[in-house]
Amino acid sequence: MVKKRSPKKSTRKKTKKSEEKEDTSSQQESKSFSSARDMFRNGNFDGAASILENIVRKEPKNFDAIVLLASCHHFQGNYEMAVKCHESAVNADPTDAQKWHNLASALMTIGELEKAENAMNEALKLDGKRGSSHYNLARIVARRGDFEGALSSLRKALKLQPELRDSMTDQPDFTALVDDDRFKQLAGLKKDEFDYPFFDREEA
Repeated sequence: MVKKRSPKKSTRKKTKKSEEKEDTSSQQESKSFSSARDMFRNGNFDGAASILENIVRKEPKNFDAIVLLASCHHFQGNYEMAVKCHESAVNADPTDAQKWHNLASALMTIGELEKAENAMNEALKLDGKRGSSHYNLARIVARRGDFEGALSSLRKALKLQPELRDSMTDQPDFTALVDDDRFKQLAGLKKDEFDYPFFDREEA
């Protein structure tokens, strides 16, 4: 007696079903992220963090979710957790200047100034045209007592982004510099006045 062979299942059908399942999953994650973002905007950081943690568990390289989760942790006062999120983002993609900038800012918040300086320098290696990165580097080194370095970084920051001067005199990290004539000059300089002589001794 000849046994009947069972018909082979179509690989094509399997592939189609698999693709449909992936599309559905992707749509669900997208909706979840949108919900978390809306919660974050409305100040519901706990609810947003709960959703985002679930997304990141499933998608460890979902940078949007990781960065937003870091912001949730920051507003919750979980600064150490925020740092870990930014470290995760940097480790996954160390060629992104913004991720290094975010990590440096988080490290600065918890007082890890040496690590913050190193991270901000990495950001500037990747993109040296960001005034905000030079400005925050100035804040970091000023906190460490390197006032010459702070003035040098401030000059670069304001040359790239002159509007940053509006926050200089109110920035607590620059308190020790407010009576320095060079700081006062920087706070009032226009973009075309950055070659003022007192910067002649600055390194190239």
